[in-house]
Amino acid sequence: LTFELDDGGWNNIRMSMETAVTLAHAMGRTLVLPPEQGMYLLHKDEGGKQKNAFSFADFFHFDSVNTEHLGFDIITFDEFLKREVAPGHITDKDGHVVKLPVEGRLDFNGVPRHEAKQLDMWIRSFSSHPIWFFDNCMVAIPAKPGSVKHLEQIGQQITKIPHDTRKKLYKGNPTPVDASPYDRLKESIAHRPNVCLYDEFYQSTKFLHLMGDNA
Repeated sequence: LTFELDDGGWNNIRMSMETAVTLAHAMGRTLVLPPEQGMYLLHKDEGGKQKNAFSFADFFHFDSVNTEHLGFDIITFDEFLKREVAPGHITDKDGHVVKLPVEGRLDFNGVPRHEAKQLDMWIRSFSSHPIWFFDNCMVAIPAKPGSVKHLEQIGQQITKIPHDTRKKLYKGNPTPVDASPYDRLKESIAHRPNVCLYDEFYQSTKFLHLMGDNA
């Protein structure tokens, strides 16, 4: 699972990372951290006296995350290039082997933001990237392979209830955290009209990419 940095300030950037970590864990995917790059309001360079390109590993101890959560793997962008791209393990939608973004280059740490965006476009060229608008739907991930149909049926039952009716159900009436999946999902999408499923298509794709702008 690869993802793009938010273009906002640090809290927006941090939340995009936290969302990617949560989704990778729920999907059982290896998370690929973006390369070190300039981040909004954190990229000033006072005459070369301070670090101005960062990765999330500068702020969070991902080695501990890897150790504490079995089955959850995190790799760097250069590890991704060495492991998957350089050996020719990736093909695009037309079956052509994907080449390195720059021939012979495996380390993109320290790139300016505009070059990092070019890397994002390169990843989009061969990956699957779902269009999940957070104000329109909530992503629902099956607990195990083969249970998509059950989750889909739950979503259909919920969305049959008029949207305006659902929005009024939970004011001062929160759902218990140990409630059924139906009741918890019903509350979670109370302010959204739809459910976006992590279905068989996305489960079967080898590389999933979360875009920063859904463009």
